Amino acid sequence: MAKRRKKQIWPKVILTIVLSVILLFMLLLLLFHVKEMEVHGIMHSSKKEVVQWIKKDKLSSNALYVWWKCKYSKEAKPAAIDKMDVKFKLPWSIQVKVVEKKPIGYVDYNNQYLYFTQGGIAIYRTEQKIENVSYIEGMELNGSKVKMGKKIPVSDEKVFQRIVDASELLEKLNLKPDRVVCNGNGLNIYFKGVEVLLGKNDYDVKFAQLPPILKILKEKYPGLEGTLYLEHYEKIEKGIRFVPTKKEDDSTKESKPTEEEEPIVNDQTGGEVPTEGEQIEEEEPAENTEVIEYTIDQVEE
Repeated sequence: MAKRRKKQIWPKVILTIVLSVILLFMLLLLLFHVKEMEVHGIMHSSKKEVVQWIKKDKLSSNALYVWWKCKYSKEAKPAAIDKMDVKFKLPWSIQVKVVEKKPIGYVDYNNQYLYFTQGGIAIYRTEQKIENVSYIEGMELNGSKVKMGKKIPVSDEKVFQRIVDASELLEKLNLKPDRVVCNGNGLNIYFKGVEVLLGKNDYDVKFAQLPPILKILKEKYPGLEGTLYLEHYEKIEKGIRFVPTKKEDDSTKESKPTEEEEPIVNDQTGGEVPTEGEQIEEEEPAENTEVIEYTIDQVEE
């Protein structure tokens, strides 16, 4: 008799469990059905694009699924989005916090600005300028093949790493150039009228020289424009050449150094003008071009 009773009880237990699971499932569907959704953290990308990404599959009507999708799904997010997090205000009301990817530079593209990450991935296309992001000139890209979320097609892919290195060092040294220009010889940066030729490598050594050099130029030669040759700095111990820009009205004057154009010498050199062997090996300056030579010890980080 006891065995018969056990056999009769088990079907009821199983049925109760099944019904409970179904009831719980229905309760979760109804209770966590999304009625309100707020998106926060959007600064430069599109809120509409984020909402469309969340809602594009049928299960996205459930808040629990939205939480899982934003946190764990391996599905590619919108190009400008780094990560998302979901918080529940109520079971049917959620907040989606968005963290956008950080751009390292931007270029002109179809009458807009195209922003890209350190890997060269296109993330924003907007008419607005983002503060503290460098405008990159001279980058040779194939505009017809640009796709958001994909790497920008350029002739020299190493240019993105150079921009990353330069951007990090500029931020570390609290330097804000007016322009950054890419060319076949590397990067050139501009501080008002001073053009700095950096070349393609060893930026940590070269950038360490910029603060004291710019300070010297500002204090002793305020307003002077010209070119600072740093592209070969790593090959010599000291000796950096600065070539002032030749003014048109100076063309009739004799090419004689004035008192202000005396060599700038670091105090530690003992007042001696660097010898020829201590200077960067550059081409001879053009006729009627005044050249200011000075030395500065390598700055330790």
